Amino acid sequence: MKRMSMKKFARIVRSVMETLPAEIAQYLDNVVVDVEEEPDEKTLRQMDFTDEEIAAGEPLYGLFAPLDVAMPEGSDFMDYPHRIFIYKRPLEE
Repeated sequence: MKRMSMKKFARIVRSVMETLPAEIAQYLDNVVVDVEEEPDEKTLRQMDFTDEEIAAGEPLYGLFAPLDVAMPEGSDFMDYPHRIFIYKRPLEE
């Protein structure tokens, strides 16, 4: 199967993000969506993938990564920027 370019895949992700219902989109104002080819081994290990799962190529399609900061008391989790990673290669397979 021929893989699409990262540029085309990112355009699709952007298009999907723009068409999300308002009930969901309202929570994404402080979220950055990054598209990457695939997760690295460090990320897989942080997500508790075993050596066997990594060797077998178990997929990780995406990841929500909250900004790791100490929040002042009384602040809202959603007031701080966060990231969502979308991994292209596992979604193509």
